[in-house]
Amino acid sequence: MNLNQLLKELVSTGWEFWKEENQLYYDAPSEQLTSEVLTKLKTHKASIIKLLQEEPDIFKVYPFSHEINTDQLQTRNDSEVSLITLPKIIPAPKEKFQPFPLTDIQQAYWLGRNQNFDLGNIATHNYIEIDCSNLD
Repeated sequence: MNLNQLLKELVSTGWEFWKEENQLYYDAPSEQLTSEVLTKLKTHKASIIKLLQEEPDIFKVYPFSHEINTDQLQTRNDSEVSLITLPKIIPAPKEKFQPFPLTDIQQAYWLGRNQNFDLGNIATHNYIEIDCSNLD
């Protein structure tokens, strides 16, 4: 089992990892603390620490607990994983009032207000129903 598979398995079952100084710490469900898993962690300990040094919030940025996207992790070799670099956001304060394209949902909200469409001329709205006893 390589590091990517190990992290996917552990984090998806509730494990949390963090690093303080040069020590690896984890919090895990007690029923999963088996000698086999601890041996695997010891094998990959240096790589996990290195990964946390490079990207301290990697387990917060990518919600592994739902579904790990292995495309975002690039295996350098069997025991080492690194994060693929995401594009940098560059602030452009002089252009902050310039027009920009709407997202699909923004465009749908905007066009839905138009009376020229079937079922149009309606703003977005929410409806919530709460069932409770002894409210008044």
